[in-house]
Amino acid sequence: MEVVKKVCTAMLVFCLSLVVMVGTADAAERCAMEPSHIWFKDAENVTTNVVSVDDKPVQSLYLRFNSYERGDHQVKFKIRADKPDERLEEVTVLGGKSEPQKTYNLFKHNTPFKEVQVISDSGSVDMYIDGNCAE
Repeated sequence: MEVVKKVCTAMLVFCLSLVVMVGTADAAERCAMEPSHIWFKDAENVTTNVVSVDDKPVQSLYLRFNSYERGDHQVKFKIRADKPDERLEEVTVLGGKSEPQKTYNLFKHNTPFKEVQVISDSGSVDMYIDGNCAE
């Protein structure tokens, strides 16, 4: 019986340490962006600047969109890097969906950045934005 208790205790300690390590590693990858929630309500050609909180460099963006209007909407993202090089990505938000649309690793293969300009071309789009920290 004593051996079973020791084995169970060892397994419990191992599992808890694994949870702590995995949880910490996952949290370290996210960089907060400000503002983290943007709502373009019936907006055309509206621009919002989004910056990294604590001035941390961001390697890519993680986006969640909702648009309950029919039709697709275009949202553009212009990276403001330290260099004169500005990159542009366009995401199509599918309209009339009840589930959020997700986009991972936008700008993944480019140099880290701290600011992005978000431009809505049309329609009403509800968006949440997070950054993935550069290593």
